[in-house]
Amino acid sequence: MVAVICAMLAACAPATTERHPSTAGRSLTLTVLPPPEGPWPSTLFSVGLCPKKQTEGTRKCRSGVTDRQRQAVEAAIRGVSGIEKYEFLTAEAALKAMTDDGSGESLLTEEETMPSFEGRFRSVGDEKATRPLTDDLRSAVEHLPGVVSVELSTDRTFWSGKSDLAVRLCGEPPNEDPPCAGRGRPSRQERKAIETALAAVSNIDKVYFEDAGHTRRVAEHLLGEPPALNEVSEAYQIKILDKRAVEAIEQAVQNLPGVDRVVVPQLTS
Repeated sequence: MVAVICAMLAACAPATTERHPSTAGRSLTLTVLPPPEGPWPSTLFSVGLCPKKQTEGTRKCRSGVTDRQRQAVEAAIRGVSGIEKYEFLTAEAALKAMTDDGSGESLLTEEETMPSFEGRFRSVGDEKATRPLTDDLRSAVEHLPGVVSVELSTDRTFWSGKSDLAVRLCGEPPNEDPPCAGRGRPSRQERKAIETALAAVSNIDKVYFEDAGHTRRVAEHLLGEPPALNEVSEAYQIKILDKRAVEAIEQAVQNLPGVDRVVVPQLTS
């Protein structure tokens, strides 16, 4: 997720670019679409409870969470609207999950590991739409005995499943690193040249232009707080029909003015 945020940090009307009609196997036009309305990723939550043994992060706990306290927390979670599902993880299960996620052996013992309630909200929209639900969860459980923390996250980005790669554009100055050093966002003519280059590439399914406002909404959904508009870059988000299109897109746009880099896949830099 960190790489995704770094790629984004650095309102336009749909445009249509003509393809050469004699190019076999390619459609005659490439329509650059605005971002789809949704769906937005679901927000995940984790309500951490007091472990049996106190650690640096659980100093508020005098002892491990009791059955009565756990039941009170679960009742509070059940009373929060918008929750799609949740489950209780014992300390043993939580420790196993930490070691099974590929991060290696945990530094905590089972007694130091927090049992937790892990759950998911229904997808209701962007961060502004989701915030009332997550605020309700915090209000319902944070003050309860036995609760250490309430953490929110997401397991994918807005563009997961909608885009296979992004042509990220230069952002507002100051830009110090090439190829955007000394310049700002691409002009309309530079964007037209990028769209013309994309129109010549086979196996492109859809192209979306993501303006700074939408990039900001996507970053806010990941971070919980919106970055400033001048800190985010715009992008062409592209859905392809064949993975061979990736190299063709990179070759077509990598040296064009206004292009920062091609990010593929979305979860890597």
